[in-house]
Amino acid sequence: LVIAVGAIGLAALALRVINLDTIPPTLGGDEGSQGVEALKILRGQLTNPFITSWMSVPTLSFFFNTLTIGPLGHTAFALRLPWALIGTATVLIMFALTRRLKGLAMALMVGTLLAAYHYHIHYSRLGSNQVADAFFMAAAFFFLYRAYDEGGMLNWVMAGIVLQPIDDIGSLAQQIT
Repeated sequence: LVIAVGAIGLAALALRVINLDTIPPTLGGDEGSQGVEALKILRGQLTNPFITSWMSVPTLSFFFNTLTIGPLGHTAFALRLPWALIGTATVLIMFALTRRLKGLAMALMVGTLLAAYHYHIHYSRLGSNQVADAFFMAAAFFFLYRAYDEGGMLNWVMAGIVLQPIDDIGSLAQQIT
């Protein structure tokens, strides 16, 4: 089991990180603009992680980008790396959620398919926060099911932590409508 999950995780990581600086070949638009926001944080021009800035996007994700842009430099690789790691983590949390709900055979199939799913690979390779939506949804369901089945304060706390970004999206949608 450990070898199978490790292989799925390594395949997911490789598909999301190899040639990350050049594939996709362009860096611009939303991806570039979000990178500029991360640079504002590194320059001290943007200091509050709990507001919105460019296009009303919450700034916390830009702070997340600084974890790699700061030490690795102002490169496409540094901008994209955090989201490639989140994409890989999504594959693993989907495996864990599916195993809890449907068993090992289905979890291996879901993990393998998501690891190689071209849309998920593409969005995991962009320096933009949209790929985190799938991670937070899967993690929320995983911890909620685990908390409900097993109890335990840590499971409930983790469910609450990963549900918070989802709740923020819901609140924003209610304000818009």
